Amino acid sequence: MNIYFFFILLINVIILIFHKNFTKLINIFDEPDRYRKKHLKKTSLSGGSIIFLNLIMYFLFFYIYKNLQEFSNLDYISLFIGSFIFYLLGLYDDKHSISANKKLFIQFLFAYILIFFNDNLLITQLNFFYNSYSFSLGYYSLIFTIMCVLLLVNSLNMFDGINLQSGILCIIIFITLALHSGFSYLLITLIISCVFFLILNYQNKTFLGNNGILLLGYIISFFLIRFSNNTEILFLKVEEILILLLIPGLDMFRLFILRICKRKNPFLGDRNHIHHILTNKFTLIRTTFIIQSLIIFPQLIIYFFSLNRFIVIFLMILIYTFLIKKYAR
Repeated sequence: MNIYFFFILLINVIILIFHKNFTKLINIFDEPDRYRKKHLKKTSLSGGSIIFLNLIMYFLFFYIYKNLQEFSNLDYISLFIGSFIFYLLGLYDDKHSISANKKLFIQFLFAYILIFFNDNLLITQLNFFYNSYSFSLGYYSLIFTIMCVLLLVNSLNMFDGINLQSGILCIIIFITLALHSGFSYLLITLIISCVFFLILNYQNKTFLGNNGILLLGYIISFFLIRFSNNTEILFLKVEEILILLLIPGLDMFRLFILRICKRKNPFLGDRNHIHHILTNKFTLIRTTFIIQSLIIFPQLIIYFFSLNRFIVIFLMILIYTFLIKKYAR
């Protein structure tokens, strides 16, 4: 299937070369407001469209060649329809600014429908490395799964605040998933699309937008649930998922607590995120290096030293807390 990778690379190179035309076609831009959005000029929100176009190319190519074998047909339907729905929701939000509460309700509704019609997306038990412990969720499986999807999507949304950050995080997640399951065509497609997005993002030519964050959030949720449920491969356990998503998760919960204490809507944005705090002291590149190191190094420590996962989680929480206390105004 070398022809497939040539095809995907060609599509992304064309997008790179003719990006101005592509942005005019999407016609959604982010205007600076001198408070939360401090970029100097209006910027295209075409990042999600780049990812989604790659996803469409993947489905079309392998549908034509009848070679979709990584998941069941029901899983592929759930992946495509769910991606399309969350992408459209984000696109509409980028264009018309849906209220935070309404957007959360719509996400809940879509997640419920998608999980209800595909039992493979249901988290029925939690599997831990620690003492090989498993905990059955029983009747709480559906609501727990929906809450996990919503928390992941919204933590990624809150984590997306400076160039490079979300794109690199998603590449790390997709590579981690690939190391557990093998470098499938779908995961490689997602990695390639994120790399080309990062090229444009670094040049301040495009942002992911809500369309990109909601799309990637759903895709990552899909993979994490399927891989944590699949015992035929080296499936993910709770501690691994926690370590992979701990920094966005910690930042989200810290901000929720701060905003609630101030009697503010926890979903309304501000400039108290870890990336905002660090960019007050460091350059974009150094801030990106610090944050991504907090995500990559724990993976390496576990891989090379087999350190207890809960010890790693505890150390990460300490480092995160130290950075916030040291550099927050």
